[in-house]
Amino acid sequence: MKVSISMRVTDKSFGGGNQFSNNLHAYLNKHGHEVIDHLNDDDIDVIILTDPRAFIKSSAYTLNDVSNYLRSRKNPPFVFHRINECDERKGTRFMNSQLELANRLADHTIYIASWLIDLFKKQNLKFTDTYSTILNGADASSFVKKKKELKEGQKIRFVTHHWSANLMKGWDVYMAIEERLKADPEFDKKFEFWYIGNAPTDLKIEKIKLLPPCTGKELGKKLGECDFYLTASICEPGGMHHVEGGMSGLPIVYRDSGALPEYCHEYGVEFKGKDDVFDAIEELVNNFDKYSEKMVTYDRSAEKMCSLYMKAFEDCLELQKKKTKKPSLIEKFYILFMSHSFRVLAKLGFH
Repeated sequence: MKVSISMRVTDKSFGGGNQFSNNLHAYLNKHGHEVIDHLNDDDIDVIILTDPRAFIKSSAYTLNDVSNYLRSRKNPPFVFHRINECDERKGTRFMNSQLELANRLADHTIYIASWLIDLFKKQNLKFTDTYSTILNGADASSFVKKKKELKEGQKIRFVTHHWSANLMKGWDVYMAIEERLKADPEFDKKFEFWYIGNAPTDLKIEKIKLLPPCTGKELGKKLGECDFYLTASICEPGGMHHVEGGMSGLPIVYRDSGALPEYCHEYGVEFKGKDDVFDAIEELVNNFDKYSEKMVTYDRSAEKMCSLYMKAFEDCLELQKKKTKKPSLIEKFYILFMSHSFRVLAKLGFH
């Protein structure tokens, strides 16, 4: 099977989508399949659309390229559309529309959380009738899972990490913790908060320990030095950050927002926002052994995730024998026109 993924592979820290692409690429190669990031070959069996935005540097090719490829083949490949984005998570305006546009080329949609399915249904967006949900997984070789124990006399260290510096990644809560660390000597004596990644440059941060973004084993080592994980991300469509924390054995304090409850509800304590996050932290610390013991069963590995993707590819290739989908000429020009319109809007600063 030859699979083309519409995302360029990089070993640098570049968000959760890049981790997915790297993990799937390695897994498929390991199981004897060929993986490419272009449409130059005539014998592609599967195309995976990962992001409709041709103007971002991680995109390997455009929707128009896919449309042209499908129209030029007597037996076009099966197209999967992996959806891991939405406007709600960063306050943008056109992401959902671009996803709907890209989905016109898809035979099957894979969502990284069922929360996204419900979100798009409420907005009356049209996506493929056939779909599945596959939750994200992290590389077990980089994140070592072991039972955590709080050490008497030492500060309790909790951590979060994000590639994006967008305020909706939880900075209302993170700054509430910053202020508590400043104002409450007892809290400051008891806790230490690490933030790994890119932070907003216009915030005055003194107490949170800021560490540069990293990935792989380097990130796994830093997470392993902490006691529990905190995520306050708003409308998170799935995310990799809390998965990597969980795969490091860290109990999770997580916000009741987006797909976070779907991913984390068995593995920590939920909170609503900055008003009750401290109650959630106290609940976890007071019952730490119970939550730490539960993390032993945490299994959101990349191996498990990739095996589900490969099975989906193999199952759908059987259906391909009975079904071929090509965009019509009118649809081709519609996709080209709308893609160009979104690119112009992005250049003008509208997202």
